[in-house]
Amino acid sequence: MAKPKLHFYRDKLTPKQAAEGMNAAARNAKRLYEDAEVLLKAKRFPTACAVAILSIEESGKLPILREVACMKDKKGPLNDAWRRYSDHRQKTAAWLAIQLIMNGAKTLNDIKQTFDPESMHPDMINIMKQLGFYTDCYGEAEWAEPEGAVDERMATMMLATANLLLPKHETTEHEMKLWVEHIGEHWGKPDMAARAMKFEELLFKEGLRKVPIEDIRAFYGIPE
Repeated sequence: MAKPKLHFYRDKLTPKQAAEGMNAAARNAKRLYEDAEVLLKAKRFPTACAVAILSIEESGKLPILREVACMKDKKGPLNDAWRRYSDHRQKTAAWLAIQLIMNGAKTLNDIKQTFDPESMHPDMINIMKQLGFYTDCYGEAEWAEPEGAVDERMATMMLATANLLLPKHETTEHEMKLWVEHIGEHWGKPDMAARAMKFEELLFKEGLRKVPIEDIRAFYGIPE
């Protein structure tokens, strides 16, 4: 008997398809976060921590799907973007950004290490997830159990991070059309931040953003 196999779609996305995927991920991130809250209240700290990390991973799909929507070449950047979508390390990069912001980071330049492919932080959070779910053998044949590896403080911290990363609004097809129009050809180029600023200004004018435009401009480090 042939082994069952899932067929994953890994091609271009229209703005509508990208918005649908982002909203699906956002809903699931919220569901996982709420499950983690229930577990935390029940003092199931290791599982609460691990499920909160799953929520962080789902929230991390949204920026990657924005990238996929901009990609046209399946053989190059598009395939790379989809690989990041499937990579747990890539989807938890925002965890580091939140930690940096909580410690005073205020601009895009302040969190630039988040985008460093050599950063160890995504590995650290993945290890925390594994510790929350599984027993294993470490060091000189020493056995670790989730109950002894993850405490209330760690679980509470991870839930707080997951909550901060939950998407705050539904993504519409219109928003994604504007995103592709303003960012698509400029992805990864020196003027990308300036183009992203124009995109944010347009959303603010249309009432699709609540954050003051001055705060967004300060974050990108772009003067008026």
